[in-house]
Amino acid sequence: MSAGKGRRNLSVGLFLDLSTIGLILWNVWEYCRKLTKSDDKAPELATWLLFATGTSLSLATYFRFAETISPLRSALNSADVVGTSIIAIAVITYNRRHPWLKDDACVEEGQKRAEVADRYIRAACFVAAAVVALYWLKTNDHRRANIAAQLIITAAWVPTLRRLFRMRRNSEPIKAWMINDVASLLGFASGWLRNDWPVMIYTGRSFVMISILLTFTAIFERQAKK
Repeated sequence: MSAGKGRRNLSVGLFLDLSTIGLILWNVWEYCRKLTKSDDKAPELATWLLFATGTSLSLATYFRFAETISPLRSALNSADVVGTSIIAIAVITYNRRHPWLKDDACVEEGQKRAEVADRYIRAACFVAAAVVALYWLKTNDHRRANIAAQLIITAAWVPTLRRLFRMRRNSEPIKAWMINDVASLLGFASGWLRNDWPVMIYTGRSFVMISILLTFTAIFERQAKK
């Protein structure tokens, strides 16, 4: 690769990384803004704590694997750690201000069983994250630990998708998820330019999962209008 092409790729990569971070911050602002105006039951706090845990484990193992501590090297992952933590705090604040929305007395029995199953899935993900962290600390196997973190984050999506299928609608801000999807694409492009496969796996996983969420949301909204 020529020096000129290398500098050009570096400049494009930097632009993509900064754009990715900017989009995620915009996404967090949109999500929190919509949450403050909502009267629906807040998203599950455990889900966002799990996302924060999984993304943090992913970022930590990536830094060790890449032998660098540079948030821009994995811009989407770095921004996700901050974003999921902020949203988790926002959900805690929302629940404290709207305690009546946590009352499950009127929830149907079938839905209660489904929510219990979702809690077991989240608990299993937390346990898996702890096991992976211990394995990583003991073995310093950064590559396998990073891949395991991606699997945990993927599994953490299951309760969200199950809830979407139960409700047949998405109570969360679609605009925020669309912004996140675009950020995932930009992050993937940046990783591709550097031939950084952990970044491509992280951003590709993010794009696929969010795209699944948006696709079924669009299908359910279209069915509701008929």
